[in-house]
Amino acid sequence: MCFCGLDGPVELNDSIDQEALRISKLIMQKFKLRGFNGIDFLVSDKAVHFLDLNPRITASFEILQESHNFCFF
Repeated sequence: MCFCGLDGPVELNDSIDQEALRISKLIMQKFKLRGFNGIDFLVSDKAVHFLDLNPRITASFEILQESHNFCFF
């Protein structure tokens, strides 16, 4: 696998968005995480599949800042 950049933000329908949020909250509670965390999902066939957890600020944070027009640092 080779990192080739990232793109976003991604438009999700409400049910997919809510399921990703539900899974994210469960993971954060299970591992007692707080603050910034990168949680990756694969969305296919109208389902959400957990892929990866990075308990740190990830490269996609730049997209978040740009899409919401703010600079955290």
